[in-house]
Order: sequence, then C-alpha cells, then structure tokens
Amino acid sequence: GNLINSLRENEDLKLLNIRASSLTRRQTGSFEHNVVGLKIHVVGPDRPGMLAIITEKIAQRRMSIEDITTEIRWGKDDRRDFVITAEVVASVKMDQEHLDSLLDEFQGLKEELNLSVVDIRVHM
Repeated sequence: GNLINSLRENEDLKLLNIRASSLTRRQTGSFEHNVVGLKIHVVGPDRPGMLAIITEKIAQRRMSIEDITTEIRWGKDDRRDFVITAEVVASVKMDQEHLDSLLDEFQGLKEELNLSVVDIRVHM
C-alpha cells in the first residue's frame, strides 16, 4: 500500500526507474504448518552441481527451502570456495533420530564434496 505508492510517486527516485509492486504468496497446493526450522551452512571448493546436490538432499527429506543464498569466497591457498546458506523448514517434528540421520547425511556430503564447513542449526 503506502510504501509502494510512496516509491512510485517520489520524484527523486524516478531517475532510478524503480518498479514496486506487492508480493503475494502463490497457493500451489495444500500447506502443512511448519514445525521446525533449520539453518544449513556449507562451504567447499566450487564445482558444478554443488547447489543441486545440497538442495536435492533437502528435498529428499521433504523439507522446504524458505531462503537460500550463495556466494563465492577465496579460501585457503587461493581456492575458490562456494558458500551455501539455506533457511529450511520441516512440517514434521524432528526427533533426535531424525536429526542424527540428517547430520549423518550431511557428513557424507562433507566427504563426497570435500566441504570444509557443514553447520546445521535447529530453530524450534
């Protein structure tokens, strides 16, 4: 409402050619209430398909990615590191067995992808 109109009508911003509109969440199916949130942060040598492998693991667990960021950083010995940080939600309660299993899977990925960092934090 007001913010969008203010941006559209601000003369100082017209030169920047800013376009503003409202966002509406798509209703693509039935949604379950989110029970647990996780932040998954991984760092490893840049290679094709790394993001796809990480997101596939998340999808296999029937978790949804709410937000994901990627960046390139220069690591040790001028190594080009790919950094992925994903905010993930699950609609089922995760007991210790589920969490341990998830950690085991990502530890396997750590070895497979030669990741230097695998950090998973749970937000309930």
